[in-house]
Amino acid sequence: MSGGPRPPGPVDPLEPLRQALRRAAHEEAAQVLARADETARAIVAQARREAELIREQARAAGAAQAAEVVAVQRARVGREARSLVLAAQRAEYDALRAAARAAVARLRIEPEYPAVRARMVARLRELLGPQAQIIDDPGGGVMAIGPGRSADFTLARLADRAVDVVLAEEAP
Repeated sequence: MSGGPRPPGPVDPLEPLRQALRRAAHEEAAQVLARADETARAIVAQARREAELIREQARAAGAAQAAEVVAVQRARVGREARSLVLAAQRAEYDALRAAARAAVARLRIEPEYPAVRARMVARLRELLGPQAQIIDDPGGGVMAIGPGRSADFTLARLADRAVDVVLAEEAP
């Protein structure tokens, strides 16, 4: 989120966690994006080398045949390059999510975790009412189930949301 100073109001108990996650995710996102860019450049360079080789071979075989071969090979190389770029980006995205989840999971062993958990429970009760059933997640954080609604404040889900927010902010 961006903008000027926030108006006075209730302090969000999860803000320190969000800020820490955002900082870690920004750093990891920058590294992930740099690696993805480097991988993409290498793949494109290799694809260009392959396309040039294909062009030279096609010229030797004849102008008519060359046009067809180049078009087919260029399309194939383009599809393969795009597939490799997407696979590399997905692997980096998965690695970023895993790193964020691991970082947030360490919160469970911190002395302030019981207070963070208590703030989560309080917020869930505000959202779903005092009758909401609170369920501790084995990985940390809590979930709540109320009449016709539920909410997920598990640490893994909060880490995933933070990564998605950071990547959305970093998108061109």
